[in-house]
Amino acid sequence: MGFRPLAHFPRRPKTKWRVERMVRFLRQAFFEGREISALEELNRSALVWLEERANRRLHRVIGARPCDRFAIERESLNPVRDYDIVLEETRVADSYALVAVDGVRYSIPAKYPRQNVTVQFRTSGLRFVVDGTMVAAHDYAKPGQRLVQDPSHLPAPPRPKHQAFAHLADAVAERFGEIGRTYADAIERRAPHAPLALLREVIERGNEYGDPLVSAALETLVSLSIVRRGMLSRLCERFGTMRVTDRPSSPDLPHVEIEQRSLAMYEAVAA
Repeated sequence: MGFRPLAHFPRRPKTKWRVERMVRFLRQAFFEGREISALEELNRSALVWLEERANRRLHRVIGARPCDRFAIERESLNPVRDYDIVLEETRVADSYALVAVDGVRYSIPAKYPRQNVTVQFRTSGLRFVVDGTMVAAHDYAKPGQRLVQDPSHLPAPPRPKHQAFAHLADAVAERFGEIGRTYADAIERRAPHAPLALLREVIERGNEYGDPLVSAALETLVSLSIVRRGMLSRLCERFGTMRVTDRPSSPDLPHVEIEQRSLAMYEAVAA
């Protein structure tokens, strides 16, 4: 900023020179004997006092009015340069992508768990940098707050199983017809522990062995009330290796006339 700061010893008002003197001057010349009704009125009165009295009086030490001296010094002032105060420390994010700073856990995107994170302490808040890229920014935690989390840093919620099951079940029913829908309903009733795997098995076996063979296997499973992972694959493997032979049609048998005899002779014997 164009100047060199110099730190003074504590409780040494003489080393601060005339900075401390301005406090007593302001108190005696402006505040004493003045009634204060509102802050806005006080500020307006202070500006009038500065323009009409304090800055227009003849200063005893410099021998000039402060307003005249300030006009001369204004020509030597440099424009204020932008600056940033940053303190950096290194942290390691935990498995939940949270970074601990002064007893408070701050969130970063979920894709950075267990990674080294550079924490930048700024006047406006905290910045979190990974591999030279800022990945998160937070305001300082309020007193008593132990977790500062941005909802956008949380991982995407998993897709509900019932939606995925309904989507696959519709695909099986559309491909295999009524038997596909019946098998999907049986899965939902009897195999809630692994419904998606069973439906995927139907699609995969259809791509491997063809829809007609899988449809026949599904009819067998439904008729036997079997809903078990792997059974469809076994049936498709067995049906797929069976040889199908064309049986010749049997020749027409000759028509034979049979004589119809009376059974009365048997009645006479029986008597």
